[in-house]
Amino acid sequence: MVFQCKLCEEETVITVNLCESCRRIKHIMTCYTREIVYDVLEKVLIRNTEQRQYKIKNYKKPETDIIDTTDNSYLQLKEKTHEEIKRKVLDKFSN
Repeated sequence: MVFQCKLCEEETVITVNLCESCRRIKHIMTCYTREIVYDVLEKVLIRNTEQRQYKIKNYKKPETDIIDTTDNSYLQLKEKTHEEIKRKVLDKFSN
């Protein structure tokens, strides 16, 4: 008979209850005890409230959020560059 793995419920097994990957997890649990494996999984994979707040606090905002909209220097530079290009084109054609 063909069954699904009892732990992951994804792999198909024929004569055993656990697939190869899940058997490895079970082996680790027998070596280190179930409580230690649970503790490690919770510390590594699960974020607590403090860790989530730290992540939110240190999240880098996109650059569009930090552009100063009152600064007109970009527009002035753009206008100046446009005038320079226009002058160079006119000079080129006038010669």
